[in-house]
Amino acid sequence: MRQLYPVFIQDDEMERRVVRKLDWNLLPLLGVLYLFSFLDRVNIGNARLFGLEEGTHLSDGQYNIALAAFFLAYCAFEIPSNWVLVRIGPRLWIPILMVAWGSISLALAWVTSFTGLLIARFALGSAEAGFVPGVLFYLTLFYKRSEHSLRIAIFLSFNILAGAFGGLLAAAIANLTGVWGLQGWQWIFIIES
Repeated sequence: MRQLYPVFIQDDEMERRVVRKLDWNLLPLLGVLYLFSFLDRVNIGNARLFGLEEGTHLSDGQYNIALAAFFLAYCAFEIPSNWVLVRIGPRLWIPILMVAWGSISLALAWVTSFTGLLIARFALGSAEAGFVPGVLFYLTLFYKRSEHSLRIAIFLSFNILAGAFGGLLAAAIANLTGVWGLQGWQWIFIIES
């Protein structure tokens, strides 16, 4: 009798090579994207050091409200973003989120008032809300359950890198003050977006 399906033979060495290839190709890319996400999230603090409050005429209270708007949207849109993620898949949803948060972060360079900053920070929070859950779901498509914890730890460690050199990068970028008539805080948003 002829067999319709090929016989599956598990090759442990081949499996290790495939997992290693995924580790070297997938994790660094996702980690760098998380690093950019974290930089976009915290660049408002660096922009404040280089004149954001003066350029947009903010008070301390208004600045704090703009900070809170990001996290309010981040919490409010995480579940709806996960719903969309399941419907259209991470292959499309993660790039859509990346383009959205990059565009919003770029738009922050031309904010001139508290209202504009508040709206932009709320929009940034809504765009970034689905990224981390989306990536964690995406990783489950490639790795076995026993392999998740190490890969997730590696992915999440990239925000440490963003915190380590984000301030240095912002200080270097702020030296562009006056180029094309833009302030240093505007260049921070433009380049880091």
